[in-house]
Amino acid sequence: MKMKQWIIRKIKKRTAYIGNSRDKFEKYCRILKQNDIRYKETIINQSSRFPFGHGDLRSFGSNYGIIDSNIYEITVSELDYEKVKSILSKIQ
Repeated sequence: MKMKQWIIRKIKKRTAYIGNSRDKFEKYCRILKQNDIRYKETIINQSSRFPFGHGDLRSFGSNYGIIDSNIYEITVSELDYEKVKSILSKIQ
């Protein structure tokens, strides 16, 4: 692999999915894995955030009464982004 492609694959990332649906998140991860596309999963637990140094005030107030307030994100290499976008758009 050329050095430039290696750097882009390792450093430049694009968000393929971000949302609060665990079902979609898991479905998309399975599909990316089936298509041999490398991706990174990030799960942010909003309910564990506190204002004033640990998150922000908005997240503290907006999550009252919500049981699953996780935010799920899938990032892929910029080189794979168009392929991923095409694959995931067929599923939605």
